[in-house]
Amino acid sequence: MKVRTEVWTSGQLVCADTMAQLRKQGFAGRYVVMESVERDLLQHVRNSLACTSKPFGGDAQADTPRTAPAASFDVYQGNYLGSISTGLKVLWNTAAYHYKARSPEFKSWTLNKDVQMSRVPNGCELFSHASCQDSLFLTWDKPADIDVSVLAGMEKINARLPGVTPVWVVVPNRSTAYLYPNKKFWEAAEQRVRAPNLLRMTQQAIKAKKVDLYPANNTHFSTEGHLMMGEATLAAMTAAPTPAKP
Repeated sequence: MKVRTEVWTSGQLVCADTMAQLRKQGFAGRYVVMESVERDLLQHVRNSLACTSKPFGGDAQADTPRTAPAASFDVYQGNYLGSISTGLKVLWNTAAYHYKARSPEFKSWTLNKDVQMSRVPNGCELFSHASCQDSLFLTWDKPADIDVSVLAGMEKINARLPGVTPVWVVVPNRSTAYLYPNKKFWEAAEQRVRAPNLLRMTQQAIKAKKVDLYPANNTHFSTEGHLMMGEATLAAMTAAPTPAKP
């Protein structure tokens, strides 16, 4: 299977003429996989539906070789690459966190408008970092479920892609996986647009005590999580009906 990757940040929305643009570039594939992190899905769908035409531009970053992830690391090793002011801020935040985390009632601490540290049930069975009972989360990741009305927009985008099988892959927010796992959107998306149920996948992995499914300092899957997502995506592709030839 040959794969070509583009990224949302390159402005590659799924516009009304996207299929024509892809064919113009020589694309002869049978599948178009659209991956979005949960927090960005609504915006990606809205922006795509509002787009009637956009020349295919591509993004050099999509073709940049990636270095292999570290196979092992010292969880107690400091990071001294930042400025002195950054180091002082980290020292202050670390001291404040350890003071607050000692309380038996500790549940969450908001560091700033973007980041919070929250207690995770059985965290030390799920994370390898030193303070494994807690983990970092984005403050704008909310407990509320994705509005299922977005599925109608996803169906409209699918209709823009004749001759291929469109597959939506929605990655649960890190907070959804560990703090708010009872959302129902993925069940609806599985039924309406045949999206792989990645929330079910993450819950099965967490139940099996998969360590670092999401790394300590990242909001997306780890390498192992990406491999699991790839298997789920491939299963959704092969289970989908074969599209009619354009």
